[in-house]
Amino acid sequence: KMNFIKYLLIFFLFNSFNSLKAIENKIVFIVENEIYTSIDLENRKKYLQSIRQTQNVGNDIEIIEDYITTILFFIEKKKKDNRLLDEADKLYEKIKKDYDLVDNKTEFKKNFYSLDKEKYIEYLNYDLNRRKIIEKMIQKRTNEINEFNNNEILIFNIFIKYLSVNNENKKFI
Repeated sequence: KMNFIKYLLIFFLFNSFNSLKAIENKIVFIVENEIYTSIDLENRKKYLQSIRQTQNVGNDIEIIEDYITTILFFIEKKKKDNRLLDEADKLYEKIKKDYDLVDNKTEFKKNFYSLDKEKYIEYLNYDLNRRKIIEKMIQKRTNEINEFNNNEILIFNIFIKYLSVNNENKKFI
């Protein structure tokens, strides 16, 4: 009877080890002496899928380019803006509330809950920093155009909040 229990225990241990997946963590890129790995890339992909609610967020190269640009914009800011961190936290809570209202177990909802809150807020903060810097650049350019026109009547009055385009819809736009 004791041998049977040993074999049963070994059988369960063997099956549980077979079901575990080995995650290979490779260095994908380095920015300002900070290493970003394949796990960071997978987390970014899950974040993008949950925020855009589509599985098609681009290939690894496009995701890496997006990730690097958000990091570079964040570094350009040079400091964490507490208002943006608060905004990212509020946005996270809104997204969480929206996903909590959804009854089904979509892949997007799974991706959202697979990332811890701090990581998700970090990505939101990166994106918010990028948005703020782009808005300032556009505002500066708008001011230059207004000065150039020397207060003449402008034909167009353009306000751009933030634009995010799926690769699927790129041809449509």
